[in-house]
Amino acid sequence: MPQPAGGRLGDATIVRVSRLLKLPTAVTPNALTARTAHGLAIKVGALGHLPIVTSLLTLYSKVAYFGASLALFDEVNEKDVILWNAMITASIGNCCFSHAMELLMKMIEVGHGFDSTTLLLVVSSISYLKNLSSGMNIHGLSIKSGMLSDPNLCNSIVDMYAKCGDVSSSECLFREMKYRDVVSWNSLMTGFLRNGYPEMTLRYLREMAHFGEVADDTTLSCAISASASLGWKSYGEAIHALGLKLGYDHVWHISVANSLISLYSQAADTGAAEAVFSEMRSKDIVSWNTLIDGFGSNGMVWEAFYRFHEMQLSEAVHPDLVTIASLISVCAKSLLLIEGRTLHDM
Repeated sequence: MPQPAGGRLGDATIVRVSRLLKLPTAVTPNALTARTAHGLAIKVGALGHLPIVTSLLTLYSKVAYFGASLALFDEVNEKDVILWNAMITASIGNCCFSHAMELLMKMIEVGHGFDSTTLLLVVSSISYLKNLSSGMNIHGLSIKSGMLSDPNLCNSIVDMYAKCGDVSSSECLFREMKYRDVVSWNSLMTGFLRNGYPEMTLRYLREMAHFGEVADDTTLSCAISASASLGWKSYGEAIHALGLKLGYDHVWHISVANSLISLYSQAADTGAAEAVFSEMRSKDIVSWNTLIDGFGSNGMVWEAFYRFHEMQLSEAVHPDLVTIASLISVCAKSLLLIEGRTLHDM
């Protein structure tokens, strides 16, 4: 690794190179800007300064130049935990989830200390891979290292178990946690919903209120989705009212509004679904698709196509495969051959 004269960088040089590495983020970063920043860092002898190397490695990762991140990482002889964590983050950001786990194993092998952030990052990669056995190993390592006291790591492991389909382990860890925040409750509730236990989601919503934890938009969205899954419209309406009371107006919170549109559509109350949709300040692709599908599933064919036409005129969103598939299904049920062929052409 090149070293600056005297083995240290002056404060002015550090500031200069740091600003240089931040410049590409002001515009759309690309491989050329990353290589330019790398070249200038070499020119001023900045590659002996670990924070500069970490920033450069991260920049390469952001522009999907993962090979350069790896090469730069391998060139450093004396790595700190921040650099290791940056490399693990780069691996996850480039969908190299197994490599993130390998890096942790290498850290342990070379006797380099890891921290709770390292474990949290690796747990997130395990969640993507749905590798339950590896997740259990990291859970054990967290206990052995005494890092399970970190509530963020605990929340991540609760979420990991749920994503791996082991909601009982999620629930056990949740019960053992000394400190629980709204993220803890949300991780467990979404885990139950994702694994087909909407009743448990609503049970924990009630328990959450009992313990005095205030719901947020994620909580409300999850609970409304659970109500829709069970066909409990009145329960969903009560959660809708709770959300308004807490200040989570669906006008501003897209995830809450999307869940409400789905709830009312499944209950055949398309008027309420459309009212929620119309009041939204901003809408995403899920908002449009949920409303269109709601009209279609309730036999309101032309209303579905009208909203589809509106969507095409919108500058914010554009139809995707879900939109087309939903409308083709409507055409099939209603024997609309011409409209179906038009969608096929699209």
